[in-house]
Amino acid sequence: MTAGFSWRAYAVALGVGVTALAAFNTWITALPLFERRLAGTAYAATIEAWISLVYNWANLATLAVVAAAGTGTRTGTRTGTRSRSNPAAVRLRLGLALHALVFAAALVLVLALPVSGAVFFAAALGLVALSAVAAALIAAVYAVLVLYPLYAQAVSTGCGVAGLFAAAVSLAVALAKTPPSSVSSSFVPSESESEPVPGAGHDASVDATIIGLAVVSYACLRFLPDSANDSLDGESRPLLSSSDPETPDAVASKHAKTLPLKQIWWQVKEFSLAIILDFTVTLAVFPALTASIKSVRPPSADTPRFFTDLFVPFMFISFNVGDLLGKMLPGLPFFAIHSPQKTLLFSIARTAFIPLLLSCNVPKPSVLPTIFGDFTFLFLVLVMGITNGWIGSNVLMLAGGSIVLPPGYVDSDLIADGDVAANAHVNAVGDAVEHVSLSLSQRAAADVIIFVMTLGLAIGGACSMFFV
Repeated sequence: MTAGFSWRAYAVALGVGVTALAAFNTWITALPLFERRLAGTAYAATIEAWISLVYNWANLATLAVVAAAGTGTRTGTRTGTRSRSNPAAVRLRLGLALHALVFAAALVLVLALPVSGAVFFAAALGLVALSAVAAALIAAVYAVLVLYPLYAQAVSTGCGVAGLFAAAVSLAVALAKTPPSSVSSSFVPSESESEPVPGAGHDASVDATIIGLAVVSYACLRFLPDSANDSLDGESRPLLSSSDPETPDAVASKHAKTLPLKQIWWQVKEFSLAIILDFTVTLAVFPALTASIKSVRPPSADTPRFFTDLFVPFMFISFNVGDLLGKMLPGLPFFAIHSPQKTLLFSIARTAFIPLLLSCNVPKPSVLPTIFGDFTFLFLVLVMGITNGWIGSNVLMLAGGSIVLPPGYVDSDLIADGDVAANAHVNAVGDAVEHVSLSLSQRAAADVIIFVMTLGLAIGGACSMFFV
């Protein structure tokens, strides 16, 4: 481990990652009961599409606003407090608080508000949109940790843990059920408007757990290092001290500024394209195509359940185990890919998964002949998960820290400022301005990477219609 590494901070970052992805996973696992609750309405057949559409676009719009607002600006502060000198930390706290409130509202919807199908549909989509906004704000953790790649990797690993947990729950439900209709999930009132859902106590416990995750993560944020103004033990140290207007830090607070968005994009374009393509390829075929692939064994009374109703749940387990392993790999120096160009080439190579998966037992009419059997298919899904997590985590760890300031970026402002010219510590002032400007620009780059990652998810989701 690197000097100053804290397992406590790593655990907190891991918890934030679990919290960030728990929302969408829970909405998705609720789909069977969403459909049952809306049975007989015009919304029943389209609820899955509406959830994905509302979540992705609310998330993307929030991230676009954040990325645009965080570039090309000055610090706008002369204080050394964490919240004022680091807007990313403020967004992170707001996101966790909103996350808890959204699931508290979902808890009320489950236990105390039997409503009509139309009202439920509107309320559910409203909560989906708010949870997407919360997730976008929580993603600011990557900006907070931009200079601490191991902790950024912990956040990604937490997302992988959440994905694997959701897949494991789905498998457990499939193993336990007897009739296919006996599936239970979260957030959905019963078909009767005056009675709770069977198993609502279990569903409420899921909501309460997510609320607890958000509250605990919020309370433990003080243990995270801040890339600009905190030490590893969580003790705040001022970055821009303004008690004396003649100090270098006080002058730096006036002149530090973020690189324009165009320059940030140009420096991280290979990393950005790599993560866009990574998630586009994955979401195009998973789960739309992979969930449609059946076992090559013909079903019969003697066929083991693994090859029948458990085949798809095990496919989800394969992907999520691989994704979790892949997210952990860049934390090992040997597997960290520092070259943006190599990362992009690696991502381009993943397009091979599309024809490979089409060569599995795709239902008729299939585009390609069936070449691969069941275990080869599950192995392909496992490797796709590993490479998906590996590239995504690698980019999130390293892209923000790759930003550099161009020569002379802050010099013109310093030369034009009379206070600096009269300051006896001109070199110290220049160093302070460069340090703060670089930190702000790296945070903004982390916001850009999160935005393009979400863009890749949205593009991949749109492309999935070609494989349904």
